[in-house]
Amino acid sequence: KGYPVVGYDLSKESIAFANKSSKKDLEFYVHDMRQIFRTNYFDFALNLFTSFGYFKSSRDELNAILSASKNLKKDGVLVIDFLNRDKIIKELIPRETKIIKGIKFTIYKEIVDNKVLKTIEFNDAGKKHKYQESVKLLSLSDFEGYLNKGNLKIKQIFGNYNLDLHSDKSDRLIIIAKKIE
Repeated sequence: KGYPVVGYDLSKESIAFANKSSKKDLEFYVHDMRQIFRTNYFDFALNLFTSFGYFKSSRDELNAILSASKNLKKDGVLVIDFLNRDKIIKELIPRETKIIKGIKFTIYKEIVDNKVLKTIEFNDAGKKHKYQESVKLLSLSDFEGYLNKGNLKIKQIFGNYNLDLHSDKSDRLIIIAKKIE
């Protein structure tokens, strides 16, 4: 659309892949979102597809929000797209099987210490693989606390990518917040 865009991620592999699409006004960097990237520089910051909630401490989560705020210009907008905690708790599927390209994946999910613990197991070419990830079940209230400390005011909340109102049955928690300092 002609806007200059900067993307960053902690994963060198993800950035190497993204850089295959880099061009004028589309740049990618290896960077930790808990650290300031460019002070008072961006009009918008987007944190999409539940790329939040993987940190070990609340302090790290707060630092990510504080850095996003400091990266934004005055009146800049932060968009956070996160899973809907309430729906996950009510509708968690503890075990499911998926077959993708002839490979059978078994996915286990459980809630432990206010986190969704997801384990993926599969066999490929006679070798067993097992991967695990853990995402905190952050609530709207958790985000409100972080955003307030970052001088960000929530302007709108949506429950999906169609921008329908958020409820405990929504698929997502999408927060639109504006920098107020």
